[in-house]
Amino acid sequence: MSEEKNSTDRTQAKNKDITPLLKGWDYEPGTINVRKVTGLDGAAKLQMRLDLGLLQMEMMGRPDGARPHGCESLLEFYETTELCGQFDNWVGPNTACLLAIGVDGRLGVGMRGGNPKEHGQG
Repeated sequence: MSEEKNSTDRTQAKNKDITPLLKGWDYEPGTINVRKVTGLDGAAKLQMRLDLGLLQMEMMGRPDGARPHGCESLLEFYETTELCGQFDNWVGPNTACLLAIGVDGRLGVGMRGGNPKEHGQG
């Protein structure tokens, strides 16, 4: 009975082996090795070939289907609640957001517009 179980375990392990996916897609150092594929669920996936294997990521949503606080992601939640709906905020909050969270314009150069010297800066 134990031999049958071990044989089944090995067969299942072989079915999960991603070696066939890596064959024919060699890692090329110094380049970004990425491809877009359609998953078994019909959704688009992004695959990245790494030196030690393969990384697959969902292109939309989370792989577990969770929606933190009803949002697509935690990032979206914080952009919506903490940054006053200012999405893709890679530079800094806009003036309306700063005012909403109580940041005084004198704390940053030109936060309220105009010349920084007008606010005692510079």
